[in-house]
Amino acid sequence: MDKSNGGDAWKIFNRDTEAGRLLSKLYGVAARVSYPEPRRRRSNSTIVNPNDREGGAPTRSWKTTCTVHSRDKKAEEAKERERKRNSARVLSLAVPKVGRRHITDDASHGKGINLVPRRKTEAVCRNTVEEALNKKRMYRPPRSISSDEEKARLQRMMTGDSPSPPIAPKSSGSKFDAVHPATLFDQLLSEIDERRQHQLAMEEIGVGDDTREKTACEIKERLEHLKRLDPQRALEEVQKRMKA
Repeated sequence: MDKSNGGDAWKIFNRDTEAGRLLSKLYGVAARVSYPEPRRRRSNSTIVNPNDREGGAPTRSWKTTCTVHSRDKKAEEAKERERKRNSARVLSLAVPKVGRRHITDDASHGKGINLVPRRKTEAVCRNTVEEALNKKRMYRPPRSISSDEEKARLQRMMTGDSPSPPIAPKSSGSKFDAVHPATLFDQLLSEIDERRQHQLAMEEIGVGDDTREKTACEIKERLEHLKRLDPQRALEEVQKRMKA
């Protein structure tokens, strides 16, 4: 350390605070580290303003060198100029005008109805009708199975010379031969019995798990309907079938 400046070391204050700056001015001791003064970059050309009070003192045009929020001002200005140039080029393009044509002669361009999309003209409609009539006129039915022998057989059958055709056999079984119930209550009871018998048959062959839930829901719906029709009789019928 230099001895000449060793005694004045206590006079060097921190200049980050207002008190330090005032004490530094009071004692007039410079800091050990001399920082260069900040300077702004200037352009090489100077502009002389003749109307200046100083009598034509040169004034320099300042140039921005910093970026604000990571955006260069010069680059932004260049982009803006390019955008305006592109907009001007787009506006200068020759675009065909659609829908601004005035039709003066209807005879040369046809009727306006022909310009409507998805609308058939009179000629097309007439051709369609004529084509349908031609198809109907030229239609021939396909060859049928019946022949002259079949016609003769049917004629003899109608006059009584031939026995009548056999009657279709009736289906057997208690389900089809049962007498239809006269009331809605009896109809619901018969449907419940049919489902019970069907489920018992399915249980006997070992596949009752597939239809048990569905049959139970159908029987429950019909029981609810029976209760709405006649609650007392419905209760008696249920007890009778549970005992059986």
